[in-house]
Amino acid sequence: MAKKKPSMKDLFTSTETEAKKDIIAARGVGLKTSEWVEIEGIAVDLGTTPHAVTAYAVRYFLKQYRAGKIKPETKKTQALPDL
Repeated sequence: MAKKKPSMKDLFTSTETEAKKDIIAARGVGLKTSEWVEIEGIAVDLGTTPHAVTAYAVRYFLKQYRAGKIKPETKKTQALPDL
């Protein structure tokens, strides 16, 4: 059986299934200038980018939170403690 020649529309259609569309989505993170300076220093120490360090930190928090190892205050008016 001969293969169907792909159309131009087919070239721009995602090959991922709906379940695999957990794509990277950029969001801004507001931190103090001193915290960004520290993240930049860590990035230099690790030979990577500040973005990679920040992404790692957020993913680490999510993993710890899901495991029940981090329990922030739940009051809506309560800010997270200074770290």
